Amino acid sequence: MDRDTATHSISDGLFRYDGTSMWPLFKPGDLLGVQSVPVNELKVGDCIVYRKAGDRAFTVHRVCALHPDIYTKGDRRPCRDDHSVAPADIKGRVDTRVRHGRRTRVRGGRLAALQGRILQLASRLDPDRPARLGWLARQVRW
Repeated sequence: MDRDTATHSISDGLFRYDGTSMWPLFKPGDLLGVQSVPVNELKVGDCIVYRKAGDRAFTVHRVCALHPDIYTKGDRRPCRDDHSVAPADIKGRVDTRVRHGRRTRVRGGRLAALQGRILQLASRLDPDRPARLGWLARQVRW
């Protein structure tokens, strides 16, 4: 099992991603722009940054359920996290990613959750095969 997705705060609203559970959407070294949002504005599929009480590092995962509690899941993980996230633990929603100096908008909602699922499946393909979607695997590979 890959380790949890941890981030380190660089400045207010900007985090350095350091983990594997959201790969390939986020890769180690990516900078994530985080915007504070009210909990009632979160949608299933949004990527959020949170820190559970007692933890030193922040976690970045995608919201997979909102009612009655907030549950999250890493795109690379097969099932949701076994703990819920308290609204007070949420730092904000990821709205941008900076990789190699290029800023990209991070979408939320159900279409983003579908995109995460497609990327997860594509990452399992063999990039060395000329057929059977090997070209897609080469696009999402490290």
